[in-house]
Amino acid sequence: MKKKEDKIPYVFYLYLHSKIFEKSKGEDMKLNEVISYMFQWSIPKQLRYLILKEMEKLNLLKITNKYNVELNKPTFSEEDIGKYYIKLNIY
Repeated sequence: MKKKEDKIPYVFYLYLHSKIFEKSKGEDMKLNEVISYMFQWSIPKQLRYLILKEMEKLNLLKITNKYNVELNKPTFSEEDIGKYYIKLNIY
């Protein structure tokens, strides 16, 4: 019998989303602003749109059109990361 795999918590996406939300001050952003931040954070150009689409599939944001992004409120907090250590069996 195959053991059910635990769902990973996507910590990188949650962290990146929280940083984008922080930059946006809780408001919707222009897509090119989000891309600009990703450039500043040295995320390779060929990965930026892939990451945005994955974040959209995780319901962290919504690309409303080719110019705008709606950001959902983040659930991730750097101060409360103990639960992610537990989910990933780090301690």
